[in-house]
Amino acid sequence: MNDCTPKVGMEFDTLEAAWMFWKNYGKQTGFSVRKHYANKICETGKYKVYDFVSEHNHVLHLAATTFMMRSERKMSDVQAFAIDLAYASGIKPKEIHELMSREAGGRANLGYTGIDQKNYLRTRRQQSLIYGEAGSLLRYFQQQLVHNPSFHYAVQLDIEEQITNIFWADAKMIIDYAHFGDVFSFDTTFGTNKEFRPLAVFIGFNHHREMVIFGAALLYDETIESFKWLFESFLNAHGGRKPKSIFTDQDFAIAKALTEVMPETWHGLCTWHIMQNGIKKLGNLMKDGSLFLRDFKDCMYKYENESEFEEAWNKMIQTYTIKDLSWLNAAIIKDRNCSQLVHEYTVVLLEKVGEYKVLCNSISRTISCSCRKFETFGILCCHALKVFDILDIKIIPDAYILKRWTREAKNGYVIDSIGKDVHGDVNLKVTQRYRRLCPRLVRLASRAAEIEEAYALVESVTKELEKQVEDIAMKFSSVSLNNSKDQMSLGGSEIVDHGEPIKNLVEKVKGLKKKEGHKGRKRCKSWVEQQLRRKKKTSTKDSIRQQLSKVCF
Repeated sequence: MNDCTPKVGMEFDTLEAAWMFWKNYGKQTGFSVRKHYANKICETGKYKVYDFVSEHNHVLHLAATTFMMRSERKMSDVQAFAIDLAYASGIKPKEIHELMSREAGGRANLGYTGIDQKNYLRTRRQQSLIYGEAGSLLRYFQQQLVHNPSFHYAVQLDIEEQITNIFWADAKMIIDYAHFGDVFSFDTTFGTNKEFRPLAVFIGFNHHREMVIFGAALLYDETIESFKWLFESFLNAHGGRKPKSIFTDQDFAIAKALTEVMPETWHGLCTWHIMQNGIKKLGNLMKDGSLFLRDFKDCMYKYENESEFEEAWNKMIQTYTIKDLSWLNAAIIKDRNCSQLVHEYTVVLLEKVGEYKVLCNSISRTISCSCRKFETFGILCCHALKVFDILDIKIIPDAYILKRWTREAKNGYVIDSIGKDVHGDVNLKVTQRYRRLCPRLVRLASRAAEIEEAYALVESVTKELEKQVEDIAMKFSSVSLNNSKDQMSLGGSEIVDHGEPIKNLVEKVKGLKKKEGHKGRKRCKSWVEQQLRRKKKTSTKDSIRQQLSKVCF
């Protein structure tokens, strides 16, 4: 072991070199070190040791416990990101510390203790409340923008400089929309927070039929002007690309805003919302063994032919004497497609009622069906495939094989609204590199510790490697600092609606605009959710009865 004892007269080129020398000495000796001040010699420009006392008036640490000293404990940025990721995923802090310790090869190699991790999580929570609601929100958006320039957000202020509407979309949302944004659902019926703000979410699904999110917003109200601003901000975040189809709740303000902002987009009503609205508005017709709900479902799902649908619809209205047709008539959608060059086929499915009209041009290999499955789901229906089979077309035309359903759905790169490549998660790459290096280095240390010659080799190479890595890190930190300043000034001026830099905006904003009144609409719970809630109530009552019976007996 090299002699790391300080001596009077020793000189160091930099303060960092002096600190590392003093820190290593404290670790080998068994005491924690601190910085106070330093006298710098003006003639040589170096740091010099002018006094040293080797005696200690306290008990020194053993070699096995030196990792617990304050000067030896430091949490790296990669470790902090891994802790945040695990904590956000619902893993308990104690289990997070155990996992990180095993990855590092033991708690002695981790670099921090469980108390340090607990303090870090508490500090993060406290820091999020320092700047108030509006300041914390804008500060979070700006931090995300610095970490990943593709992060997009927009806020709308009223004449009193209070935040009314908020929209954001991270890099993953932008990438997913570029691949799967041809159709999505827009929903504002989620539960609201204490400020009575509805949460609006743009939801789609990928090539595995898994749910993906394209953007989210907190709205002050559900007016036409608010929805127009939201849809314009959404298109701005995704480079102006408009979807082919969008499904929403039956809301006049949403429909009006869509016709003005996205007139080319096909607007459909979500069947789940239609059913819930039917139960809510016509629930009086479903009592005493009424079959109204069955007939209503048949009108929604059973009839594909327009004339059959209208016949069943009118029969239902007459049977149940429905007088208020303002809500029901809004659910009728008509679509016609006629051409003399197109051949018409009628396809009938066995053991199923109903006929389907398929229009096909064998020359251009274009086809459409009255069921509109391709327009809705992007997949050809069995009726169209049957016509292709009759025409001896064995290969589906490329126009009907959407990229979103292939293995190459997420291949390629995505450009954001300012013309830069979008990367899903910048910090995730850092964590992945950390997880690759950590077990390899642990195995290397374990193997080298068995042989004296190998240990000496690894120790000498490690010192040189540490120096090279620190030099690279210092160069990178200076470059990234300059880039982050440029990104902050650029992002603040382009992403915030009224074009002001983020610093001026934080100083100018007076907070979130408060909304008085009721909480507004809430998401209707499904039958399964209602049954689970009843079971929980029943189990709670049973447990109370059991406890009372134990007390009595």
